[in-house]
This record gives sequence, C-alpha cells and structure tokens, in this order.
Amino acid sequence: MSIPTTLGALVRAEPALDRLLELRLSGPRLYQIAKLVTLVRKETAIYHDKRRQAVIDCGAARATVTDQERALFGASMTEVTSDKIEAFATRVGDLEKVAVEIAWTPLSFGDDLVLSGAEILALGALLAEPTP
Repeated sequence: MSIPTTLGALVRAEPALDRLLELRLSGPRLYQIAKLVTLVRKETAIYHDKRRQAVIDCGAARATVTDQERALFGASMTEVTSDKIEAFATRVGDLEKVAVEIAWTPLSFGDDLVLSGAEILALGALLAEPTP
C-alpha cells in the first residue's frame, strides 16, 4: 500500500509527526510511526533544500539585526527581496503541489493515538479513515 499526497501536505504534517514520536507506544505501533516519519522526512528534505535554494536565488544577503536572527543565522542572512517575492511565492507554491507517494501504510486510529483536531487535519492522507 502507498500514500498519495503532495510535498506541501507532508511539510504541513511534520510538526504533528514529530509530536507522535514523543508518545510512549507499543513497539509495533512506534515502528509504524517511526518508519512513516523516516519516509516523510526523505521527501520533505527535497522540499526544504529547494525552498532554501529559492531563497538564495530570490534574495539578498543582509546583516542580522535581532538576537534571535543572530542565534539562527550568525552575522548575516539571506532574505527574499521585495521585487522577487512573487517569483519566490510561485516557486514555493509549485513545489508544494509536487505529487509524491509514500510507500507505506497510513496510520490507523486507536486508543493509543491521542491527536488534536489540528493534528488530524495536518496529518491528512497520512491517517487511515477510521472504521465505525
């Protein structure tokens, strides 16, 4: 079985998947989640690399200003310039629409899988439809 989805959907699912890894679950259940996360991260790494390249291509270097920026980027960072925001948004939007297929089964619902409504929405196709 496989899971058809898009790069954008996988990127939006990453925080919910990370939270699932923090749950204390049985071995088989944890393996199912860990394997899915590994496969998702392979795909999202492509997204993050291409998005980073789009920032470089559509941006310009500038000095960091805040302590938070310095902590994240050091003395300088690349920022998308105002004249290239539209081109950047188009590239990232196109990237988010790229169809991917995860060669694994969707996560099934169970009493051990405690999710918020927001997490269910974020996981989308990565969750199997619950059986009544």
